[in-house]
Amino acid sequence: PPGEGKGEGSVAASLSANCPENELDPCFNAALILSTISVIILPTCTLAGLWAQVLLTWEHTHKEAAVDVGRAYGYVFDDDNWIVKVLIGGLLNLIPIVSLVTTGYALRALRNVADGRELPLPEWSDFGDYFVRGLLVALAALIYGIPLGLLIILSLGFFGLNGDRGAGPLALCGTGLACLASVYFVLLLLWFPAAVARFALAGDLGAFFRFDEIGRFITRDTGAYIVALLAALLASLIAGIVGGILCGVGVAFASFWAGLVFAHLFGQVARASAGPAPTG
Repeated sequence: PPGEGKGEGSVAASLSANCPENELDPCFNAALILSTISVIILPTCTLAGLWAQVLLTWEHTHKEAAVDVGRAYGYVFDDDNWIVKVLIGGLLNLIPIVSLVTTGYALRALRNVADGRELPLPEWSDFGDYFVRGLLVALAALIYGIPLGLLIILSLGFFGLNGDRGAGPLALCGTGLACLASVYFVLLLLWFPAAVARFALAGDLGAFFRFDEIGRFITRDTGAYIVALLAALLASLIAGIVGGILCGVGVAFASFWAGLVFAHLFGQVARASAGPAPTG
Protein backbone atom coordinates (compact mmCIF):
# COMPACT_ATOMS: atom_id res chain seq x y z
CA PRO A 1 0.00 0.00 0.00
CA PRO A 2 1.14 3.61 -0.55
CA GLY A 3 3.16 5.08 2.28
CA GLU A 4 4.71 1.75 3.46
CA GLY A 5 8.35 0.68 3.24
CA LYS A 6 11.11 2.44 1.48
CA GLY A 7 8.92 4.87 -0.46
CA GLU A 8 7.83 6.70 2.70
CA GLY A 9 10.15 9.60 2.21
CA SER A 10 9.35 10.30 -1.41
CA VAL A 11 6.97 12.98 -2.64
CA ALA A 12 4.99 10.41 -4.62
CA ALA A 13 4.58 8.10 -1.62
CA SER A 14 3.49 10.96 0.65
CA LEU A 15 0.80 12.11 -1.74
CA SER A 16 -0.38 8.57 -2.43
CA ALA A 17 -0.67 7.80 1.28
CA ASN A 18 -3.12 10.64 1.77
CA CYS A 19 -5.29 9.75 -1.24
CA PRO A 20 -8.37 7.53 -1.14
CA GLU A 21 -8.07 4.44 -3.31
CA ASN A 22 -10.51 5.71 -5.94
CA GLU A 23 -8.56 8.98 -6.22
CA LEU A 24 -5.14 7.37 -6.54
CA ASP A 25 -4.65 8.19 -10.22
CA PRO A 26 -5.06 11.97 -9.87
CA CYS A 27 -2.81 11.94 -6.83
CA PHE A 28 -0.26 9.80 -8.60
CA ASN A 29 -0.26 12.26 -11.50
CA ALA A 30 0.30 15.14 -9.11
CA ALA A 31 3.14 13.22 -7.46
CA LEU A 32 4.68 12.49 -10.84
CA ILE A 33 4.55 16.17 -11.79
CA LEU A 34 6.16 17.23 -8.51
CA SER A 35 8.82 14.54 -8.82
CA THR A 36 9.61 15.67 -12.37
CA ILE A 37 9.93 19.28 -11.20
CA SER A 38 12.21 18.32 -8.31
CA VAL A 39 14.36 15.84 -10.22
CA ILE A 40 14.62 17.43 -13.69
CA ILE A 41 13.30 20.97 -14.02
CA LEU A 42 14.70 22.52 -10.83
CA PRO A 43 18.27 21.20 -11.32
CA THR A 44 18.14 22.27 -14.96
CA CYS A 45 17.00 25.76 -14.03
CA THR A 46 19.71 25.91 -11.36
CA LEU A 47 22.34 24.91 -13.91
CA ALA A 48 21.03 27.50 -16.35
CA GLY A 49 21.17 30.16 -13.63
CA LEU A 50 24.74 29.27 -12.70
CA TRP A 51 25.74 29.28 -16.35
CA ALA A 52 24.14 32.71 -16.82
CA GLN A 53 25.98 33.97 -13.73
CA VAL A 54 29.30 32.80 -15.16
CA LEU A 55 28.60 34.63 -18.41
CA LEU A 56 27.53 37.82 -16.62
CA THR A 57 30.63 37.69 -14.41
CA TRP A 58 32.83 37.28 -17.48
CA GLU A 59 31.18 40.27 -19.14
CA HIS A 60 31.54 42.36 -15.98
CA THR A 61 35.28 41.65 -15.76
CA HIS A 62 35.83 42.21 -19.50
CA LYS A 63 34.52 45.67 -20.15
CA GLU A 64 35.75 45.69 -23.72
CA ALA A 65 34.48 42.22 -24.52
CA ALA A 66 33.59 41.54 -28.13
CA VAL A 67 30.40 39.70 -27.12
CA ASP A 68 27.41 41.43 -25.52
CA VAL A 69 25.38 38.48 -24.26
CA GLY A 70 22.56 40.57 -22.84
CA ARG A 71 22.06 42.38 -26.12
CA ALA A 72 22.02 39.08 -28.02
CA TYR A 73 19.26 37.77 -25.76
CA GLY A 74 17.06 40.84 -26.05
CA TYR A 75 17.57 42.49 -29.44
CA VAL A 76 14.80 40.44 -31.09
CA PHE A 77 12.19 42.25 -29.01
CA ASP A 78 13.43 45.68 -30.14
CA ASP A 79 12.20 45.08 -33.67
CA ASP A 80 8.95 46.97 -34.33
CA ASN A 81 7.42 43.89 -35.96
CA TRP A 82 9.00 41.18 -33.84
CA ILE A 83 5.76 39.45 -32.87
CA VAL A 84 4.80 38.72 -36.47
CA LYS A 85 8.32 37.66 -37.44
CA VAL A 86 8.70 35.32 -34.46
CA LEU A 87 5.21 33.94 -35.02
CA ILE A 88 6.06 33.09 -38.64
CA GLY A 89 9.38 31.54 -37.61
CA GLY A 90 7.75 29.44 -34.89
CA LEU A 91 5.03 28.17 -37.19
CA LEU A 92 7.60 27.22 -39.83
CA ASN A 93 9.57 25.34 -37.18
CA LEU A 94 6.56 23.12 -36.64
CA ILE A 95 6.81 21.77 -40.20
CA PRO A 96 9.54 19.16 -40.86
CA ILE A 97 12.00 20.03 -43.66
CA VAL A 98 10.27 23.39 -44.19
CA SER A 99 11.81 24.39 -40.85
CA LEU A 100 15.15 24.67 -42.69
CA VAL A 101 13.85 28.07 -43.81
CA THR A 102 14.33 29.37 -40.27
CA THR A 103 17.98 28.29 -40.35
CA GLY A 104 18.53 30.35 -43.47
CA TYR A 105 16.72 33.26 -41.84
CA ALA A 106 19.07 33.11 -38.83
CA LEU A 107 22.07 33.08 -41.18
CA ARG A 108 20.80 36.29 -42.78
CA ALA A 109 20.44 37.81 -39.31
CA LEU A 110 24.02 36.73 -38.47
CA ARG A 111 25.38 38.44 -41.55
CA ASN A 112 23.39 41.59 -40.79
CA VAL A 113 24.83 41.74 -37.26
CA ALA A 114 28.33 41.20 -38.64
CA ASP A 115 27.72 44.15 -40.97
CA GLY A 116 26.52 46.30 -38.07
CA ARG A 117 22.82 46.12 -39.00
CA GLU A 118 21.23 44.07 -36.23
CA LEU A 119 17.87 45.80 -36.64
CA PRO A 120 15.43 45.53 -38.14
CA LEU A 121 15.27 41.74 -38.23
CA PRO A 122 15.29 40.31 -41.76
CA GLU A 123 11.97 40.31 -43.58
CA TRP A 124 10.24 37.07 -44.54
CA SER A 125 10.59 37.94 -48.20
CA ASP A 126 12.99 35.35 -49.63
CA PHE A 127 11.82 31.90 -48.53
CA GLY A 128 13.63 30.18 -51.40
CA ASP A 129 17.04 31.61 -50.50
CA TYR A 130 16.50 30.92 -46.80
CA PHE A 131 15.54 27.31 -47.53
CA VAL A 132 18.57 26.68 -49.76
CA ARG A 133 20.93 28.09 -47.14
CA GLY A 134 19.31 26.01 -44.42
CA LEU A 135 19.57 22.93 -46.64
CA LEU A 136 23.28 23.56 -47.17
CA VAL A 137 23.81 23.79 -43.40
CA ALA A 138 22.04 20.44 -43.00
CA LEU A 139 24.18 18.93 -45.76
CA ALA A 140 27.39 20.19 -44.15
CA ALA A 141 26.26 18.84 -40.77
CA LEU A 142 25.63 15.47 -42.42
CA ILE A 143 29.12 15.45 -43.96
CA TYR A 144 30.75 16.43 -40.68
CA GLY A 145 28.71 13.74 -38.94
CA ILE A 146 29.89 10.89 -41.17
CA PRO A 147 33.05 10.13 -39.12
CA LEU A 148 30.99 10.21 -35.93
CA GLY A 149 28.46 7.79 -37.39
CA LEU A 150 31.19 5.43 -38.58
CA LEU A 151 32.89 5.44 -35.18
CA ILE A 152 29.60 4.64 -33.44
CA ILE A 153 28.73 1.86 -35.90
CA LEU A 154 32.18 0.27 -35.59
CA SER A 155 32.06 0.54 -31.80
CA LEU A 156 28.67 -1.16 -31.67
CA GLY A 157 29.92 -3.80 -34.11
CA PHE A 158 32.85 -4.71 -31.86
CA PHE A 159 30.58 -4.86 -28.82
CA GLY A 160 28.18 -7.06 -30.77
CA LEU A 161 30.95 -9.44 -31.83
CA ASN A 162 32.20 -9.56 -28.25
CA GLY A 163 28.79 -10.67 -27.02
CA ASP A 164 28.79 -11.93 -23.45
CA ARG A 165 32.47 -12.81 -23.36
CA GLY A 166 33.28 -9.95 -21.00
CA ALA A 167 36.51 -7.95 -21.21
CA GLY A 168 38.71 -8.81 -24.17
CA PRO A 169 40.28 -7.40 -27.33
CA LEU A 170 36.92 -6.88 -29.05
CA ALA A 171 35.44 -5.09 -26.05
CA LEU A 172 38.60 -3.00 -25.77
CA CYS A 173 38.35 -1.96 -29.43
CA GLY A 174 34.68 -1.08 -28.97
CA THR A 175 35.47 1.03 -25.90
CA GLY A 176 38.33 2.80 -27.68
CA LEU A 177 36.14 3.66 -30.66
CA ALA A 178 33.38 4.91 -28.34
CA CYS A 179 35.91 7.20 -26.65
CA LEU A 180 37.06 8.50 -30.03
CA ALA A 181 33.44 9.15 -30.96
CA SER A 182 32.97 11.17 -27.77
CA VAL A 183 36.09 13.23 -28.42
CA TYR A 184 35.05 13.87 -32.02
CA PHE A 185 31.59 14.96 -30.86
CA VAL A 186 33.04 17.50 -28.41
CA LEU A 187 35.43 18.85 -31.05
CA LEU A 188 32.55 19.08 -33.52
CA LEU A 189 30.51 21.01 -30.96
CA LEU A 190 33.36 23.51 -30.67
CA TRP A 191 34.14 23.69 -34.38
CA PHE A 192 30.84 23.59 -36.26
CA PRO A 193 29.36 26.90 -35.02
CA ALA A 194 32.40 28.69 -36.45
CA ALA A 195 31.93 26.84 -39.74
CA VAL A 196 28.28 27.94 -39.81
CA ALA A 197 29.29 31.55 -39.16
CA ARG A 198 31.87 31.45 -41.95
CA PHE A 199 29.23 30.03 -44.30
CA ALA A 200 26.80 32.81 -43.33
CA LEU A 201 29.42 35.38 -44.29
CA ALA A 202 30.77 33.73 -47.45
CA GLY A 203 27.58 32.12 -48.75
CA ASP A 204 29.12 29.07 -50.45
CA LEU A 205 29.23 25.46 -49.29
CA GLY A 206 33.03 25.42 -49.53
CA ALA A 207 33.19 27.81 -46.56
CA PHE A 208 32.36 24.86 -44.30
CA PHE A 209 35.60 23.16 -45.34
CA ARG A 210 38.06 26.06 -45.52
CA PHE A 211 39.61 24.93 -42.29
CA ASP A 212 42.22 27.69 -42.12
CA GLU A 213 39.55 30.40 -42.18
CA ILE A 214 37.45 28.57 -39.59
CA GLY A 215 40.50 28.14 -37.36
CA ARG A 216 41.32 31.85 -37.58
CA PHE A 217 37.71 32.70 -36.77
CA ILE A 218 38.00 30.70 -33.54
CA THR A 219 41.50 31.78 -32.50
CA ARG A 220 41.19 35.49 -33.36
CA ASP A 221 39.57 35.99 -29.94
CA THR A 222 39.14 32.56 -28.39
CA GLY A 223 37.68 33.94 -25.17
CA ALA A 224 34.90 35.77 -27.00
CA TYR A 225 34.22 32.71 -29.14
CA ILE A 226 33.86 30.44 -26.10
CA VAL A 227 31.54 32.93 -24.41
CA ALA A 228 29.41 33.12 -27.56
CA LEU A 229 29.30 29.33 -27.73
CA LEU A 230 28.29 28.94 -24.08
CA ALA A 231 25.68 31.69 -24.35
CA ALA A 232 24.21 30.05 -27.46
CA LEU A 233 24.03 26.69 -25.68
CA LEU A 234 22.35 28.37 -22.72
CA ALA A 235 19.77 29.92 -25.06
CA SER A 236 19.05 26.46 -26.46
CA LEU A 237 18.65 25.12 -22.92
CA ILE A 238 16.23 27.92 -22.08
CA ALA A 239 14.28 27.18 -25.26
CA GLY A 240 14.00 23.54 -24.21
CA ILE A 241 12.77 24.46 -20.73
CA VAL A 242 10.18 26.89 -22.13
CA GLY A 243 9.03 24.27 -24.63
CA GLY A 244 8.65 21.71 -21.85
CA ILE A 245 6.58 24.09 -19.76
CA LEU A 246 4.32 24.81 -22.75
CA CYS A 247 3.75 21.11 -23.49
CA GLY A 248 6.29 20.97 -26.31
CA VAL A 249 4.61 23.44 -28.66
CA GLY A 250 6.63 26.33 -27.26
CA VAL A 251 9.87 24.72 -28.43
CA ALA A 252 9.12 25.77 -32.02
CA PHE A 253 8.94 29.43 -31.08
CA ALA A 254 11.59 29.42 -28.36
CA SER A 255 14.07 27.60 -30.59
CA PHE A 256 13.50 30.22 -33.29
CA TRP A 257 14.44 32.86 -30.72
CA ALA A 258 17.48 30.76 -29.71
CA GLY A 259 18.56 30.64 -33.36
CA LEU A 260 18.45 34.42 -33.54
CA VAL A 261 20.45 34.62 -30.31
CA PHE A 262 23.06 32.37 -31.95
CA ALA A 263 23.02 34.66 -34.98
CA HIS A 264 23.65 37.78 -32.92
CA LEU A 265 26.37 36.20 -30.78
CA PHE A 266 28.40 34.89 -33.68
CA GLY A 267 27.64 37.97 -35.75
CA GLN A 268 29.36 39.93 -32.98
CA VAL A 269 32.33 37.56 -33.08
CA ALA A 270 32.51 37.93 -36.86
CA ARG A 271 32.38 41.72 -36.64
CA ALA A 272 35.14 41.74 -34.02
CA SER A 273 37.28 39.32 -36.01
CA ALA A 274 37.23 41.73 -38.93
CA GLY A 275 38.78 44.44 -36.81
CA PRO A 276 42.21 44.80 -35.19
CA ALA A 277 43.50 41.75 -33.36
CA PRO A 278 42.70 41.78 -29.61
CA THR A 279 45.50 42.68 -27.24
CA GLY A 280 46.32 41.48 -23.80
